[in-house]
Amino acid sequence: MPGWDNAVERLKKMNHWRQRYELASEVMEAFQTGQILECTPEIRELLVRLASDENMRVRKVIANDLSLLGEDVFDDIAIGLCNDTNTFVKQAAQRSFSLRRKHKQDQTKQESDHKRLSKMFGKIREKYGEDAIGEILTISEARYNILAGSMAHDMRSILTHLKPSAKAIIGSNGNPKAARLVAGLELIESCVADMESYTKPLPVERNPQDLCEILKSACDMGRKNIEELGYNSDTVTLKLDVQDGLRLRISRHLIIFAVANLVKNAYESFMDGRKLRPGEISVQAGVVGKIEKGARWSIEMGTT
Repeated sequence: MPGWDNAVERLKKMNHWRQRYELASEVMEAFQTGQILECTPEIRELLVRLASDENMRVRKVIANDLSLLGEDVFDDIAIGLCNDTNTFVKQAAQRSFSLRRKHKQDQTKQESDHKRLSKMFGKIREKYGEDAIGEILTISEARYNILAGSMAHDMRSILTHLKPSAKAIIGSNGNPKAARLVAGLELIESCVADMESYTKPLPVERNPQDLCEILKSACDMGRKNIEELGYNSDTVTLKLDVQDGLRLRISRHLIIFAVANLVKNAYESFMDGRKLRPGEISVQAGVVGKIEKGARWSIEMGTT
């Protein structure tokens, strides 16, 4: 994926609409995959220019994913695209606008639910004390695990019948839509597996463990999980940097499960269709401060 520092200058040199179309697709894909998290002045100007391009195909690419843009640039181009002279561009922008509004409504409702629960906890804490809150949270987590486990079981039952049917369709006529269906089902199956793993009780005993060996096992598990979805992990470099000699009293299974899930999520950030874009995942661990009783240790992850 090209850098965006000179994107506007590159756009000015593009005479054919297909070149501008490809650039528009690249920048919106970067928003969709999290490569662009905020609009720099350069990207903001690029989006404004592409949203007012003379070719409707270019404008429609921006209109399709308006909901991904931040407030700082959304207002500048949404009004124009929602009133575009081309019907297809206009309808695409209006759909994106409606989707964005729904997301905001859902976010507002979620924030309202959190405030309501916090208020309820506050009243219980004032009336019955902190111990009551702990007992309520323990019971709530147990009930949640039962519900999540039941949902995962039901979804897996459905997937058991759907996946063979979708693969049979591919085998019969090679329909690319059926291939995307199987890919979607595999992703759902992976999510179900995560739910099942989350609800299973894990040992919480803490014993002295070699942190380097634990993190290596976690990284291998995360890599294996992404490969089971049909992706080639070789395109992404995974670097593990652990301070020598770290032995900590920790729960092995809990740490492996947590880090493996983070590594898998890091690989997923490089997904591009049915392949992974080239990139790098770094996992670092070390002691914060002097190695002594009570010292803190940390694990840091990053992607580039």
